[in-house]
This record gives sequence, structure tokens and C-alpha cells, in this order.
Amino acid sequence: MFTRLGVAVPILSVTDDTHLTLAYAWPGATAAGAAYAIALENSNAADIVDLNRTLSRVLVTLSLVGVHPNASGTIAERDAIVLTSDDEGFFFLHAEIGIAFAFYRWSGTAWEGPFPVADAAAGGPVSSIAPGTGIAIDNTNPAIPVVKLANMANATVKGRTTAGTGAPEDLSMTQLDLLQIAAGKKRERLTASRTYFVRTDGSNGNTGLVNNAGGAFLTLQKAIDVVKTLDLGGFGVTIQVGAGTYTAGVNVNAPFVGGLVSVVGDAITPANVIISTTSSSCITVSGGGSALSVSGLKLQTTTSGQCLWATNKGQITVDGKMDFGACAGGHILADNDAAVTINANYNITGSASKHWWAEAYGLVACVGKTITITGTPAFGTQFANAFGGFINVPVNTFSGSATGSRYNAALNGTINTNNAGTSYLPGSAAGTGTNPSVTPFGLYN
Repeated sequence: MFTRLGVAVPILSVTDDTHLTLAYAWPGATAAGAAYAIALENSNAADIVDLNRTLSRVLVTLSLVGVHPNASGTIAERDAIVLTSDDEGFFFLHAEIGIAFAFYRWSGTAWEGPFPVADAAAGGPVSSIAPGTGIAIDNTNPAIPVVKLANMANATVKGRTTAGTGAPEDLSMTQLDLLQIAAGKKRERLTASRTYFVRTDGSNGNTGLVNNAGGAFLTLQKAIDVVKTLDLGGFGVTIQVGAGTYTAGVNVNAPFVGGLVSVVGDAITPANVIISTTSSSCITVSGGGSALSVSGLKLQTTTSGQCLWATNKGQITVDGKMDFGACAGGHILADNDAAVTINANYNITGSASKHWWAEAYGLVACVGKTITITGTPAFGTQFANAFGGFINVPVNTFSGSATGSRYNAALNGTINTNNAGTSYLPGSAAGTGTNPSVTPFGLYN
């Protein structure tokens, strides 16, 4: 009922907040901006208004979708908000970690609620949360369901072996290891001995595990670098070098993990597998714990460089027939607490500055072997030079001859031949250093 100045006319309909239609024409005077009142004239009308209010509250409890709170926070934060009767309908969302969401509505004089928020979801309402494969739901408190991974019967983890949008997979520990190895986070651990192949027609983009052009490595250094990434697990690795000439040497500057590594060429004819370098050494092993076994190779250098060089506590063992060709430096050098140990017969086919060379507490050891010398090679300084190092070479047999000084022991260097005599070693001239008390202060015996 619309009333003004004692005149009342029933309301036929309401268009919006500022427009309505009366049941019949207004009988009073026309006025703009005048005061008026709208009265609920019967119980039916009042019931409709109450119903609308109730429906509004019900909708609040059904879903968050389409409902926008005026503020949110803890109950203490709600109570700190200053509201008046003009703020009727103000919505406050109680949002606190570990407590179910709830709405409160300001009635104009007090807060109404809480009205629980049921099944609210960003994309629309959901009716329930159900467990999936490997996923468990704890609905002890339906307002705060707990989602967790289900207990697993097998030792697996959730993930994917390849990137994609598919569902998570159960990954075994082996698959997890492979993922970590591929990402460079973990060493591959061997479960058996392994052989890598190096060929002149290979490629460093290959795996190195197949002995053909499409599977072998091109360089020996690539094979060494790959083996350095492994955990050998107590097994051995053989690097099999194919026939041909390789112009790049190899440097082992860190220990291999968990096993021995051997570089093997042609065991019968080492000259079929040649490492020939310019201004660098053929094989260098350096650093404490670094070790390498070699066999079946012919080694030669030009301009500078050694054939075998163990330095700074590195260790080289010769475990099969070798061929030492022409060398700008020394055939075999051990210095700075390093060692070269020869466990096999071998050949000398080229000249060098020195053949056996030990400096600064280095050790060269060759006991009871046959050394075959061809072509009468020349040794520019000495065949054996112990310059503050130790050369232990008794009971060897030399076949063939060489030219140059036989030995030099200096600065507390020692050459042990087990008193084989001054002409025991190959050469064409006497040596120096038979008395450690007299210059050059070394000992040959």
C-alpha cells in the first residue's frame, strides 16, 4: 500500500527500486520529491517478505558461487568492523586455516549466522570428493576433508617417466634411478662389467656400447669422461680401442668411482693401435686416487710430451704388451709421488729423451720383464733418469741395443738393478750417480 498525507492506494506492481505502478490513479496532488510510505497491509504480504529473506539465507548456505562477501577474516576481525542499520545485508566470510568456511550477515543491529558454505568450488558446486587410484579421502569432518596418498603395497612413487598431461604413474625405484641419472642427479651404478668401444670411424654422439661406426666413440677421452660419471660398483670397465691412428691423447685427472678401468688395444700387435700426439702427452694420469691400466697400444709424440705420464700421485699400470715409439720427451715418466708399474713384456721401437724417468718421489717399477729393442733407438739424456725419484728395475732381460748414456741418479734419486752392473741398462755410454755423497748425489746399484 502506497500512502501520503493520509491518502492510500494499493500497489499493483514494482518495476525496480525507483518505479512502481499503482492499482489506480493517484487521487491526491502531484508532487516531486515528497515524502511517502509503503505499508504491509496484510499477513500474506508480510509472509512473502519473510520468505524472500529466508530464501536469501538458504542460498548463502548452498554455495559460494555468485556470492561475494564484503569482507573476510577471523571472528575477531569481523567484530572489529563498525556497522550501522544502514549496512543491513553486509556479508562477512569467516575464513581461517583449519576451520570450515562460514558466512555471517549483518541484520542492521546484529550478526546473523553462521551460515555454512557447502561444497564450494571455483568452477561451480561439487557434490562430493571421491578417492581415486592411489588417493585416499578422510571424511571424518565433512567440512574439512583430508586428501592423501593411499598406502602402497609396492615400493613406488607417483610421477611420470616422460613429460605430459596424463595421469601420474607408479614409478619403480629402477625407473626413478633412470630419471635421476638422465637429469645428472645420480651416477649410474653398474651391475656387471662393461666395455666401451673407440674407433676411428666412431662418433662421440654414440653410446660407445656397440663395436661399429654407429655405436662406438671417436675419441678415447670421450670414453674416459663417460666412465667418470659412473659408479662402477666393484666391477671393471674396459675401453677397447680399435685399429688405426688417434691424434688426441687422454687425460685422467680424477679417480674413477668403485672399480678399475683398462684401456686395451691390440694385445698381439700393439703397433696396430697408435696414439700419436703433437705437443702433448699420449696418456696422462694425475691426482690422488686416479689410476689407469693400459695395454696393446703404440705410443709416440712429436715436438713435446711423454708417452706415459703419471703425476701428482696418479698411477699407471702396464698390464699387457706395449710399443714405445719415437717420443719428444720421455717414454715413461712418474713424478710428484706418482707411480708407473710395468707388469708385462714390451717393445721399444723409437728414440726418446729418456726411457725410464722418475722425479720428485716418483716411482717407475719394472721387474723381471723382457724388453725388446728394435732399430737401435737413441736416448738423448739417459735411458734411466732418477732425479729425486726411484727406479726399481732388477732382473729384466733386454733384447737389442740403444745409444746414449745408460743412467743418471741425482738429488737422492735411486736406480735399483740389484747390483747388475754399470753396463746392465741399454746404451752406449757410462752413467752418472753411483755415490749419494758425491755430485750428482744419487745412487745406482
